[in-house]
Amino acid sequence: LRAYRRAFQVFQRQGQAQDAAIALRNMAVCHTNLNAFSQAFRTYARARAYGVSHGFALFVAEVDYNVAYVHYLRGEYGRAIALYRETRLACQTVGDRYHEALCDLYQAEMFLDLNMATEASDLAMASLERFTGLSMAYESAKATAVLAMAASAAGDTTLALERFRDARARFLREENRVWTALIDVHMAAAHVKAGEPETAADLLASSRAVFASVGLSKKVALCDVLLGRAALEGDPAAQRRRRHLPAS
Repeated sequence: LRAYRRAFQVFQRQGQAQDAAIALRNMAVCHTNLNAFSQAFRTYARARAYGVSHGFALFVAEVDYNVAYVHYLRGEYGRAIALYRETRLACQTVGDRYHEALCDLYQAEMFLDLNMATEASDLAMASLERFTGLSMAYESAKATAVLAMAASAAGDTTLALERFRDARARFLREENRVWTALIDVHMAAAHVKAGEPETAADLLASSRAVFASVGLSKKVALCDVLLGRAALEGDPAAQRRRRHLPAS
């Protein structure tokens, strides 16, 4: 934030309007990453007004996309979906295929949160096709992962695992260890559901090591919980005990 504030002041003094606008937008991104959502909204509003006043149509569409994401993070799904719809149309008008695809991808993730697996799958597929056309490997891998999550949410474990393997291979090519480990966690959950706890435990153990090495303690805790679940699934005595527990 300090660096972007300094940059914004310099760009303003030098009359570098486009660079000043980008600095403003990136300040808002920093506020978002700090969970300072109110400040993020105010800074995005300032950036949007700046972009409108200078005729930066593409920049304004990008800001609207970012604002929609903040609404998503705050759980304001209705507002986020409406703004993604508006932003998608604006992106089509200015020819911004990248942010148009991102709108599809993040709206797909929202639909997963809302248990709308079919709608999530449709949008994730649309984003995958666009990212593939743009030769964007990381975004294509993420869209494939969302497609796999949608299949898992719909109860199609076979299709989910097939798509997770595809996503994993894509992230491996990108040398993205964290996302590869995240995919393994999702695959482990699918294997538990399919009655294959030993396979799940192997995946979780390797994922846990990756998360621990980069300091992602919440992800380490998630692996521990899932490892416990896999252990229970593979323990005949524990299974017998659960069958005699009252329904919760």
